[in-house]
Amino acid sequence: MTMKKRTINVLVLIFILCLSLIVTSCSATTTSKKEGETTKAGESNAVATENKEPVTIVTLHSEGTVPAENASIILEVRERTGINWSPILVGPGELENKLNTMIASGNLPDIFSFDQTKGELYVENGVLLELDDLLEKYGQEVLKNVKDYLGQGLNAGGVTWGIPAPAGYPSVLAIRTDWLKNLNLEMPTDLDSFYNVMKAFTYDDPDQDGKDDTIGLANCIKYYPSMYSNLFGAFGIPIGRPVIVDGKVTTSMKHPNYLKAIEYFRKLYNEGLMEPDFATIPNMSCLEKLWNGTYGAIDFAPTGTTNNWIGRYTEDPKPTFDFTIIKGEDGVGGTIRTYSTGYKGIAKSCKHPEEAMKLLNYLSSVEGDELLYLGVEGKHFKWVDKEEGKLEYLPPYDVSATHRADGAFIFWPLFSRVDDNTEIRTLNSLTRKGLELCRQNFLEDAFIFGVPQIAKELGSTLTDIEIEALANLIVTTGDVKAEYESYIQRWMAEGGEVWEQQATEIYKKENPGKLD
Repeated sequence: MTMKKRTINVLVLIFILCLSLIVTSCSATTTSKKEGETTKAGESNAVATENKEPVTIVTLHSEGTVPAENASIILEVRERTGINWSPILVGPGELENKLNTMIASGNLPDIFSFDQTKGELYVENGVLLELDDLLEKYGQEVLKNVKDYLGQGLNAGGVTWGIPAPAGYPSVLAIRTDWLKNLNLEMPTDLDSFYNVMKAFTYDDPDQDGKDDTIGLANCIKYYPSMYSNLFGAFGIPIGRPVIVDGKVTTSMKHPNYLKAIEYFRKLYNEGLMEPDFATIPNMSCLEKLWNGTYGAIDFAPTGTTNNWIGRYTEDPKPTFDFTIIKGEDGVGGTIRTYSTGYKGIAKSCKHPEEAMKLLNYLSSVEGDELLYLGVEGKHFKWVDKEEGKLEYLPPYDVSATHRADGAFIFWPLFSRVDDNTEIRTLNSLTRKGLELCRQNFLEDAFIFGVPQIAKELGSTLTDIEIEALANLIVTTGDVKAEYESYIQRWMAEGGEVWEQQATEIYKKENPGKLD
């Protein structure tokens, strides 16, 4: 063999070896599997090369249901995007610990969710990737949906670190209209008429069963502030949200009308017109009493009352509800505004950020959102009237457990659109009416996206004081005003004074000129 031929052969060999080493993945390098072998969640199932196989994008989710690796939704996403989507699922409440472990090991998922506080830490420690260029090039669907929210919270400094998540549904007061009809009553719209309706719902046998087994108002301190928002709103108080008092951002407990609202709740409580065990009743026990026909009114997200819970009501015929805003003096009333303080982001360590953004972009589109929420049209569901959001789930996927086991819905919370998402579009017309009523009646507050340092150090201490004060002031037989002032002093002494200072400074930065 000539020297020339030997040289050529060596070069060819080197070239072949180099090709065999090329692996493309946004996460850990993986090896191909033999036919019949399974792959664990989060593990790549292919050797990805630039020319043959798609890259792997790993996402981290918290969910109680873990679908099979070959679940239809996962396979469908891979087919539609050309990306080897590899989701990792952990149980409810385990997301933060799992993410911390992955950060410590240097093996982060490519896409994951986080809140405002964690996001600030991730930015400081170089965990997150700047998204602006990627959004402009590959995230047009994302931008269409969240552009009005990008300048808030974590992204207020001019750099997009996270894509805002939906803010959650606001709370609105739902009243049983079948009980109103039985008692020949009108929908209450002010504090006096609401009191009269609650009294009738409690003592005038609204369900006409001849038994003393009803209570006017459902409320549970553990759902604070959502179950109190509309009645506090009638006093102009966005309960649970910061307010401005004497030029400072402070707790809603220091609102000048707070004691007036407390006195109204005391009247309902002392006359037996609201849940007597409101301070101790577990969340589910409260809801079960609603579903079993005990309560006539509840302050809750309209999606629950008139949409998601329809199958849980035990009465036949099913109860009917409608929504109202209770107004106080001078026509004041409304509910607390919801804010998006959650995000989804891309890890700075991601090896294929372009593909990660492309995956986010597709799953944030109307089509992708619908796929994750409902499943594959023709297999999991069919439209009855798409324009009206009416659909029918197809057997066996008309059973929720079977539907979720095939991957439907469970991944949706991570990617869901902010405003025009599939869940909203498929709500019934009454529920959509309730949501619109909320949006038209948000109360002004002094909400801040940034988190005061003292709040990070204290955790829930200040909120715990607020909840304790609300519960005890409603039931106390002592001097309400003196006890209230004692709670204010305690709140200030245990960190509230520092919180006010820090929160006010954050508010000024986020809202230039408002407190000047």
